[in-house]
Amino acid sequence: MTEKKRVKILNQILVPIILVISAMAVSILAVVWIVSYNAFQKQATQDNLAANALMADNVASFLSEAYALSEELANDPDILTMDTEVQTPILEGCVARNDYLELLYIQDTTGMQTGRSSGELADRSNRWWFQQVLADKQPFVSKSYYSVNTGMPCASVFIPMYKDGDFTGVFATDIKLDSLVELVTEYSDESQNKTVFIIDGEGNIVAHPNKTYIEELYNYSTYTKTVSVKDANGDPMTDADGNIMTQEEPLEETQSFKNMISKVMAKQSGNDVVRMNGGKYYASYTPILLDGESDAWSVVTLQKRGTLLMPVYIVLGITVLISVVVLVLAILIVNLITRRITTPIVEITDIIGSASEGDFSIKADTNNETEVGDLAESFNILTDKVSKVLNETVGLLQDVQGSAERLSDISRDSESVASDVDSISQGAVSQLEQTQKVVELTDQLKQYNEQLHAMSTKLIDGVRDTSNISETGIRDVEALKTKGEVSLEAVQASYDKVINLSESFKKIGVIVQEINDISSETSLLALNASIEAARAGEQGRGFAVVAEQVSSLANNSAVATENIEVIVKELQNQIQDIVEEMDEIKERFQDQITSMNAVEDSFAHFQDSSRESLEIVEQVGNLIATADSVNQEVVASMDDIYEISKQTEEHAKEVASHMKEQKEAIYDITLKVDNMNVASQMIESEMSKFTLE
Repeated sequence: MTEKKRVKILNQILVPIILVISAMAVSILAVVWIVSYNAFQKQATQDNLAANALMADNVASFLSEAYALSEELANDPDILTMDTEVQTPILEGCVARNDYLELLYIQDTTGMQTGRSSGELADRSNRWWFQQVLADKQPFVSKSYYSVNTGMPCASVFIPMYKDGDFTGVFATDIKLDSLVELVTEYSDESQNKTVFIIDGEGNIVAHPNKTYIEELYNYSTYTKTVSVKDANGDPMTDADGNIMTQEEPLEETQSFKNMISKVMAKQSGNDVVRMNGGKYYASYTPILLDGESDAWSVVTLQKRGTLLMPVYIVLGITVLISVVVLVLAILIVNLITRRITTPIVEITDIIGSASEGDFSIKADTNNETEVGDLAESFNILTDKVSKVLNETVGLLQDVQGSAERLSDISRDSESVASDVDSISQGAVSQLEQTQKVVELTDQLKQYNEQLHAMSTKLIDGVRDTSNISETGIRDVEALKTKGEVSLEAVQASYDKVINLSESFKKIGVIVQEINDISSETSLLALNASIEAARAGEQGRGFAVVAEQVSSLANNSAVATENIEVIVKELQNQIQDIVEEMDEIKERFQDQITSMNAVEDSFAHFQDSSRESLEIVEQVGNLIATADSVNQEVVASMDDIYEISKQTEEHAKEVASHMKEQKEAIYDITLKVDNMNVASQMIESEMSKFTLE
């Protein structure tokens, strides 16, 4: 028998206390983390959003100042003179006083410049901003762009100019945005992984602490950047005019970043968590509302979450350190207290262990003043009583072993009888099961015979109907063939008549030609008569009238014959078409009669097959009826056999049940006797190990 591993009381007390203290420490850490994390995250994002709002106000104020200056100049009476000599000094002086201005320029209604703060006057009628102002007559701040001349980002303000209510031109101001770059650089903090940038209403980077974003024209609406085309040596390539060649490249950004930019482009304000550059960043964004009909810009702040939450991590680390120190001290104190409690218990446990091995002569120390002393006294009383009981048990074991041998003999005889009864019962059950299967099979055979009989009856009716239908089909085909032959004869008769008609029209054509010849000769004779009448003078006047009427009649006859000839030719063509069509009809009728003969032969063959099938099906039906009669007699006999087998099985089950109950009772007694015999031997063996008083 294997010894069960015991858990020390020291461990039972120490481990739960350590777990409780650890759980409390973990709970405190979790609370500190959640509270600190949520509070600091909320405060940090609010601070970033507030900083964005402040920066947005500064940017809006900066652009509003430039917008107000542009609006003031656009309404200045001297500017509205549209006189270059008057406008130029004003524009130059204004640029000199305001270092954030790059260029001031004025266009008339044709797009031709009338004034510039610097440079040559030029035609700007094809510029998009001029066409927009010309169409809308609305002021606006343009999208940002990178100026190659100044090497910095710029934006423009466009103001429509009016004099006495009439549109006179467009006032434009190019603004340097380098101050915005300085502003976002000031608000950004590389050590804190914090980046602030400004984008315009079309997604272009206006200001960024990294000038590459501005120089390469990063656009977060189309997610593209513009870079210079370089040769094999890595040097920028130029075109024929000496300009640096550029190309657009796509920007690869995460979906969360694109979702945040979509909100920015929708002029929303708020905070998001985005994934970029392999980490998570807090994003805060605020729109910058501009004057006029201008698309709003936006300020965006990105700060790495790990850097932003660094104070929280520090607080959490200090809390973990304190928790570990407290846990170690608690373990030491609990260990000291637990050992003072468990030492007496361990001593009495050793004494009980000796008793468990059979030594009841050892006595426990009862001088302890705690509950352990009461336990020792109770243990001593227990060992005395156990020693007395064991001495009495030895005498009873010998009587038990003798009784067990006699009961084992009775059990073996009962098992032999029960085995014979079980064999008889199983044979009866098997017979009943086989008989039941035969009854079920004969029932199924009866159902199959009934179904076959019904199906054969339907098949006979179907074959008879098919034979009748084939006879009707033969008659219909013969009638149809007769009608086809009659129709063919009628078509042939019509064909002969049309041929005769065609010959008649040919004769009419010959007659018409003869009439036409007569008309020609008559017309010639009338002409000769007219000539002779003219020679006769006054005496031939009457003859001339007759000749003229004869000539007119001849001409009318010629025209009539020509018309008749045309009609006859048309009729001949139509008759020829009819002849060709009737030839085709004759061929179709002949093909149809041939097909009808084939169908008639098929119907006759089918009728012969149907008659043979009917005779075979009737013979099968008679055989099925005979089989059904025999099967009914078999079913009746099997029902009688089944009832007899069922009664036999019931009697066999009843006898087997009684024998089973008797067998189980004897088996239980035998088992208990065997167990008792084994137990008595074990007890006797173990009793020899005890040391008793």
